[in-house]
Amino acid sequence: MKTARWLCVLLLVKACAWAQSSASVGVNVSLPTVALLDLAPSSAGISLPLHAPSEAGNSLTVSSDNSKWLNFSSTIESGGGRYITAQIGAGSVPAGLGLRLALAPYAGGGAGALGGGGASILLSAAPQTIVSSIGGAYTGDGTGNGYHLQYALEIQNFAQLKHDLSSALTITFTFVDL
Repeated sequence: MKTARWLCVLLLVKACAWAQSSASVGVNVSLPTVALLDLAPSSAGISLPLHAPSEAGNSLTVSSDNSKWLNFSSTIESGGGRYITAQIGAGSVPAGLGLRLALAPYAGGGAGALGGGGASILLSAAPQTIVSSIGGAYTGDGTGNGYHLQYALEIQNFAQLKHDLSSALTITFTFVDL
């Protein structure tokens, strides 16, 4: 009888060891579409004064500013892409002057399809592409990440320069979906 009990216990243990059970859970992954741009170190304005010559017969000295970096984060739909444009969104460049925007190639700690920059454009009210072929990517945040911007005044026509040529401009950067 004892042997029969042990045999039953062993058969039950063996049956339990061979029994399989499984469970499953559904997982829903949701990736939002992201298109974020900002300027580093901040969106504060810059100043580009013209400087008077120190000697008669010399030209005015134009100025430049390279304190800003363009940062972005982007996710795209399948088969999509993005590019970034720049334009004068408000105000105008005083007569006789031009405002040039140059982008250095991407630098920093980001990853993904960061696009191609390195453009140099004369800004106008019309949007112009400055970074193309952007996919899913992020530049990294802050100074030293993204596309380094350089703004520079150019004298286009000295005869049109007037003493009261001060002007405030707004440069608008826009993410555009392909």
